[in-house]
Amino acid sequence: MSFGAAQWLWGLLALPALAAGLWLLARTRRRRLLRWAKPGSLERIDLTRPSSRPLWRNLLLLLAAGLILVALARPRWGESEEEIHARGLDLVIALDLSRSMLAEDVAPSRLVVARSIARELGRRLPSDRVGLLGFAGQAGLLCPMTLDRGSLELYLAAADPSIFPGQGTDLGRAITLAVDAFSRRAQARRVLVVISDGEDLESGAMAAVSEAVEAGVRIYTIGVGTPQGAPIPERDASGRVTGYVHDRNGQVVTSRLDERTLAAVAEAGGGAYVRATGFGAGVERVAQALSEMERSELADTLFVRHAEQYRWPLGAVFFLVLLEAGLLDRRRG
Repeated sequence: MSFGAAQWLWGLLALPALAAGLWLLARTRRRRLLRWAKPGSLERIDLTRPSSRPLWRNLLLLLAAGLILVALARPRWGESEEEIHARGLDLVIALDLSRSMLAEDVAPSRLVVARSIARELGRRLPSDRVGLLGFAGQAGLLCPMTLDRGSLELYLAAADPSIFPGQGTDLGRAITLAVDAFSRRAQARRVLVVISDGEDLESGAMAAVSEAVEAGVRIYTIGVGTPQGAPIPERDASGRVTGYVHDRNGQVVTSRLDERTLAAVAEAGGGAYVRATGFGAGVERVAQALSEMERSELADTLFVRHAEQYRWPLGAVFFLVLLEAGLLDRRRG
């Protein structure tokens, strides 16, 4: 089970205080009636013997209040399938997850900025099918092609260098993997957006670009970082910087943005290169270019999501209110 607006559940913490308030109110009311009742009328109005009816009424009201809060929290369970029809293109975002992306020459870090750019691209192209892959010395598909932006957001939030134990940067392997991801899809327009600092330690990118172009993939690149570069921080479990990455000679490694490689990949891939200087910067030009591309009918996409179930607690509230009203009528009778 999940909740679409879980903040309403905090209201459940107030129910014990509400219960105490109802109990004090009933106790005060009973004492006042006993104090002001005329002699000989106590037996007639039956105030000398405690009644369980007010207790049950209060319990029903408290339960109804709790169920209303649960309904407002929008509980979800079970599964439902929804068929989506859209005109769009197939877009794969290749996100650099090498350790050099932890450099802080763009604040707060290259990785945080890169993730924000990927997230913004997904938001600006809502009708396009988007997949996410990460790469360092290895590469892997993190989020399959989907129209569901919630899934993309989820995988982006979890994307960091710890996904790939081996270090290095193999841009060519990322491009090859992206082509494989496209090959399982219908013949929609195909675009690859690489978000990286451009450091390619394997030098196989251009060969992979040629294969991608032959497969009908257009490639755009977004550079994150600065040519001046910055050291790569090392952090402890609490996130504090404990030092910087050193090379074999004991010198601090300075990671620099390699715009030449990224520009060459974009030019050979029929796209364009832009440099990102902060949150969302660099997205506008790429998003505009992609939005102007011709769209095609995407294959029907079925995706499974939790069904909204707020009707059940609301139905229970209606039943409890009727039951409480019945207790009130019996007392009046």
